[in-house]
Amino acid sequence: MTQTIILQYQGWSYIKRVWPLTQWGAEKIVVNGATGAAMQCPGDNNWWMFEGEVASLSMPQSPIHQLSGYRLKDEYRDTTTFPRELPADAFSYDEESDERVPTAGGAYKIDFYDPLHETIERAPEPVKFVIVDRDCLPLTKPSDITVDFPASLREHPETWHKHPVSISGKALFLRAVALLRAEVAARQGDFTTSDYVNIGTLTLNRVMHHKPTEYTYHVGKKAKRASKTSTNVEILKISSPDSGYKDGALVPGAINAANWRELEPKIELFLDTIRSYVAPGRVRLCPHCDGEGFLIGDAP
Repeated sequence: MTQTIILQYQGWSYIKRVWPLTQWGAEKIVVNGATGAAMQCPGDNNWWMFEGEVASLSMPQSPIHQLSGYRLKDEYRDTTTFPRELPADAFSYDEESDERVPTAGGAYKIDFYDPLHETIERAPEPVKFVIVDRDCLPLTKPSDITVDFPASLREHPETWHKHPVSISGKALFLRAVALLRAEVAARQGDFTTSDYVNIGTLTLNRVMHHKPTEYTYHVGKKAKRASKTSTNVEILKISSPDSGYKDGALVPGAINAANWRELEPKIELFLDTIRSYVAPGRVRLCPHCDGEGFLIGDAP
């Protein structure tokens, strides 16, 4: 059985859900002899929490349903002299006839009987656990974060956020792409993107709606005129630091920090910069250009 990891923090114990504990809900787990003492950790399905220190941990076992005997069927009670009840070992399997036959050589047949079953409750099964840190709140590690574990702690990565961590420039670029894609999806008609994640570039355009303006285009040598009521204005272009296309702003390289608490705000600072490009008022119609000019930047 896999050994369960436990972290402690400010009077609470955090129990990591690993097989076979994942078969049960927190309310079924037995902690220090009591059922229902543990609860789901808010916002993180990978952990349960228990107020106090865990001295023993066990999980319930499903009851066993086993054969307890046989009872003569009602329709045969007045027509045969077979025993009304038989023990569980009254019949055994005979390989030659491929049937269950009376163990003691009796004349009764198994077809004349209904099997009887009983339910046997089983005691909770102990679960092995280890407390790996007594001052560590569990956090789920983002998949794009790299942890520089001391060699002595690689066995228990649950304390990852207390050690030096980093995020690569490519991972930062992908976070920016995910953020902008979500904004475009949420505000359809306001933004478009031209993103080529496979080569590490993204362009963000603001769709500006304005009164109809005429423009000229050519079909062969013939010039034609048309009107439009919207214009795509490029407001941001970024490239991953590992991209061969160094076009627009280059996402910074790896960011390092002493632990996750220090790294997370650095990542958010970068994302806040990206987020500012989709802020209301970032692109505005120029009040002096009769719908043909645009202002990019924070509103005064």
